[in-house]
Amino acid sequence: MGSDSKSSGKIFLILGVVLIVLVGGGFFLRGRLADEAYRTFETLMNKLVGPNNQWEAAAHDFSIFARSLTVNQLKITLKDVIPSPKPTDQSDADDDADADAAKPEPTPKRPRQPLIVTVDQVRIKNGLSLESLNNLLALNDWRSQGEKALAEELELTNIKSKADEATFTTDSLLVTDLKLAAASDKQPAGALGFVKSARLGQLTINKIVLSAITDPIESDPNKIDGTLKIEKFAVVNPILAEGVESLTTPIDFIKLAGFTCQSFQISGVEFDLQDGIKVPDSNDIKMTMKMVMKLEDILETGVEAKGVVEKFSLKNASFHYSEPALKLDARLGSVDFSGFDYSRLLDRFLTAFEPIMNEAFLTGSTPDLNYSQLSELYGSIYTLANLFSLPYDINEALVTDFYVNYNDEFAFGSHKSSLKGPYKAGRLPAKSLSELDFYVHLPKVDKPQDKVIHNLYQFGQDFGQTDFLFTIVSDLESDPKTGVFTIKKHHLAVQDLFSLDIDMGMVGLTEAFVAKLDDIPAKDSFAIMTVPGLYNLGFTELAFNYQDHSLFQKAVGLAAKNDQIPYDQEIEKIRSKLDNEYPKNLTNQEALAKAVNLFLDNPQKVSLGIAPDKPFTINTVQELKLDATAVLNVLKIFLTANNEPPVVLNFKDLPKPTDSDDDDDEDYDELIEEDLLLEEED
Repeated sequence: MGSDSKSSGKIFLILGVVLIVLVGGGFFLRGRLADEAYRTFETLMNKLVGPNNQWEAAAHDFSIFARSLTVNQLKITLKDVIPSPKPTDQSDADDDADADAAKPEPTPKRPRQPLIVTVDQVRIKNGLSLESLNNLLALNDWRSQGEKALAEELELTNIKSKADEATFTTDSLLVTDLKLAAASDKQPAGALGFVKSARLGQLTINKIVLSAITDPIESDPNKIDGTLKIEKFAVVNPILAEGVESLTTPIDFIKLAGFTCQSFQISGVEFDLQDGIKVPDSNDIKMTMKMVMKLEDILETGVEAKGVVEKFSLKNASFHYSEPALKLDARLGSVDFSGFDYSRLLDRFLTAFEPIMNEAFLTGSTPDLNYSQLSELYGSIYTLANLFSLPYDINEALVTDFYVNYNDEFAFGSHKSSLKGPYKAGRLPAKSLSELDFYVHLPKVDKPQDKVIHNLYQFGQDFGQTDFLFTIVSDLESDPKTGVFTIKKHHLAVQDLFSLDIDMGMVGLTEAFVAKLDDIPAKDSFAIMTVPGLYNLGFTELAFNYQDHSLFQKAVGLAAKNDQIPYDQEIEKIRSKLDNEYPKNLTNQEALAKAVNLFLDNPQKVSLGIAPDKPFTINTVQELKLDATAVLNVLKIFLTANNEPPVVLNFKDLPKPTDSDDDDDEDYDELIEEDLLLEEED
């Protein structure tokens, strides 16, 4: 029994010694690791802050199990961010006193303060070793560098910064999986090479608040008191600077904004100019804007700042603007779209405006472009194909609850607008459907002192209606192989006023033809004459079907009021004018006049269009030897009123082509032969 007790005592003694060694070793190891981790942090901060600025921290700690360094009460003072004005050199001033006497006094400058940043806590998990950091800091050439993990997590808590009269705060900033990706053998040197290699899993910032208060001074009389709040900002797997090759021009920095990421989210955005912007000798202005926005699954190609947004969603945006004589309110319930690819359009925009922006950057001047210069620039961005197609890709889009109110008197908006494709840039959609409703509420009370309200009110009173509801539905189909393009339904209606339906069929819009148009900038519109397939372009049908509900009577009534004559007399005036306008070369002029008079006497429905027996193309005009009589009769122009049988206009004895037209025919034949040869080559 005694020996057992002694054995147990020895065991406990040994365990105690081991425990003491482990605890002591743990404290020793923890101390070693904490020291090295903090030296790494010191080295990094010294590099980031620079020799002319300062930083300090109250305390630090290290967790062995979490392998994380915690630094408390970090304070950074950046002196050179906003430098104070340099004092005047008095000796120089004395020497040049006479010369300076004739000069106006310099504009007083607002004193500036350094930028001060405080962070309650910095936490770095699985950060770099000191040796690894020193090796990285020594690098300038990033070519062919391998992948390198920098930190598993970097978290900053309760960040505050202040510069002059602007403050910035945020509850927390968290970065995960920070690393450098493997670099190619063409990776640029310096900061750009580092940025192009930088990768992180996710960046999340919570409760951002940016506020600025500026007091008026002589050199800057405007006063701004505003706050920007963002509840959450998050981006997953961002990649920067893929298409950027330098950081020297404005275009380079625009391209830098074209990042790639898996998802991007901003929520709870509120912008408030609390006391407005006060402008001397003017009315006070107050503006507030509140917005909630969410953006998911963005994917941008990055090359030349190109981008693709797979899915976009914006919810509940509102805007308010006011001053003593004006109040403007706007809201937007939601915007959703998918498959949006603006890469080609943005690339062309940057190419067109790059020389202008670079010149402005170098000279410090603002570009002054007239209308023709802007037309030339935009004419180089868009192509002739955009006459039939969109300049970007999009699958579908939906906008709801758009509303604008002007001074509580005039309002307009839309309950719902949608677009369904898919659309491809510079190509006709195989199938598309778009729907839009739009409403306008004219003022019901006159305000002569407000010219806008007064004119709108007067129109509504003269017209006899103040509320308008528009509806537009468009259903299109095309076959890029055969070139057949069909408007299955194009409906425009204004409630209680009218509806208009358009039927249209075209041929010749083949994939090859539209692709050729897409190669021609819009500014070179005459180049369309050289596009293969142009002369096969034409119509199979085209009709405008109008149904009146009250618009005709209201319009005639308004005209009668302006002419100061009765309604019936205005109708007779229109009838008499039309009688003098009918083509004299019609064989059935009386039938046409009968159809028109039928609508004038009882405005219900009227249709005008063409219905050729076969597709009417540019080639058809040549086959008919430019004979105007034959051309118009082949078109089979028709008019029908109030569901009566259609009147097909029949022309006769129109002027024949002249000898000069025959010469044009020869040139035309040459173009046709060229066209056929080019089509064969294609």
